[in-house]
Amino acid sequence: MDYFIAPLRTSGRAPVVDDDNQKEIARLQNDLDVLRASTVIAKHEKRELKQITRNTEVVCREFKRSLEDKKSIFDTVSLELETLKGLLAKKQKEFDQCEKECHVLQEVVDSKLKEVQDFENQITTLRDKILVNHEKQHNLEELLDSKQYREWSVLIDEWNSAGGNSITKSMLVRNKVEGRLRFGEGVPDSLRGQIWQILTPVRTVISDIELLFKSENIKSHQLYYHLLESSSTSEKVIQKDIQRSFPNEEFRHRMLEKDRIRSLFNVLKAYSNLDPSFGYCQGMNFLVGFLLLYLNQEDTFWMLCTIMYHFKMVGLFQSGKMLPYFIHYFDEEMKANLPDLKRHFVEEGISSAMFLTEWLTCMFVYNLSRGTVARLWDLFFFGNGQQELFRIGLAILQCLESDLMKGNLEEILSLTKKKAKNIPCKELMGAARRIQLLPSTIAFLNSIESQWQTNDGQRKLIVRSKKEILS
Repeated sequence: MDYFIAPLRTSGRAPVVDDDNQKEIARLQNDLDVLRASTVIAKHEKRELKQITRNTEVVCREFKRSLEDKKSIFDTVSLELETLKGLLAKKQKEFDQCEKECHVLQEVVDSKLKEVQDFENQITTLRDKILVNHEKQHNLEELLDSKQYREWSVLIDEWNSAGGNSITKSMLVRNKVEGRLRFGEGVPDSLRGQIWQILTPVRTVISDIELLFKSENIKSHQLYYHLLESSSTSEKVIQKDIQRSFPNEEFRHRMLEKDRIRSLFNVLKAYSNLDPSFGYCQGMNFLVGFLLLYLNQEDTFWMLCTIMYHFKMVGLFQSGKMLPYFIHYFDEEMKANLPDLKRHFVEEGISSAMFLTEWLTCMFVYNLSRGTVARLWDLFFFGNGQQELFRIGLAILQCLESDLMKGNLEEILSLTKKKAKNIPCKELMGAARRIQLLPSTIAFLNSIESQWQTNDGQRKLIVRSKKEILS
């Protein structure tokens, strides 16, 4: 409220004001001005306070609405949380039930696994018994055929009595043995190792190798054990490979039966010392293992030398030497004898090297049944060596041709590795006899020669073909 101060009424004459009154009036006038200014400020502050009050009321209403919204959300979340708690409790109950069922199933599985293990042990025991009985039956059948057995034994005695002193007599005995084989007479399994020695020039090989040690004055009967005394750089590799020397359960059983494992190591070590530049190569373990089924370790060593030296098989193991030639000529034989199968192999991207390398270096020990391999080796030693390996390889493909023609790469390789064992021996041998090798293949195989070389006391068996360029 503005204050109005009425002017003093005076008479017509001017009032008389003294100095004190004048000062008092000035002071009052000043107070009046201050009061008026304060009044204006108070009005302004009142208006601002009203605005602040209105703003505060708006904020309070907004906050109240927000609080109500938050409470609504909280109530919704609380409800959902309670629902989730219920679901969690339900799932926990289901999990506990599943866990109990898993424990029960695990007990059942453990029980079944134990039954399977027991069953496998029973199968192993039964298989061992079957193998033992099979061998006994096989030996009994041979003994029953006493006439044939005695005749073979007489030939072996004649060969042994001839020794290395009578080449003519040894040749006569060999001719008699070859005559029996030529007319299809089977070799008694228990005499097979000795028959192989008659068929092969093992004594000549021994004499040739003995010459390598002439300066050391070591005789053949001492040479094998002399080679065993020296350490070999191949020993670790040989020891590792021995564990992979059993192509099947029967082979394993026979190798373990007479502790031939140590003999296997000894023969491979001795050969690695005989030809240190070559040493040992994978695949030789199968050859030696198979020989040990029929010969003692010293005779096995000399037969291995005969296979490598006389039959030139070392060329298949020497990297980059003869194997590419063998693969080339085998491909040519496939084109001539199995043209449809060869085209199918080409279409499926299959090279003969994928299966032929293993066949040749193992001489089929890993891929055929023992009886079939034994019969094959009879022909190998009696016949034309590597030509027989070619014929058997082609015969396997011929016997499996209908299945191979349907397969892809993986199936074909599986068939060549596994199904060959199931081919009956007579069927396979019959197919091999009917195969006529190409003249170019025979010429190549006949051109292979081998010889020992020595340089500063280091021995090395060299195998090469007179036809170094493929025709």
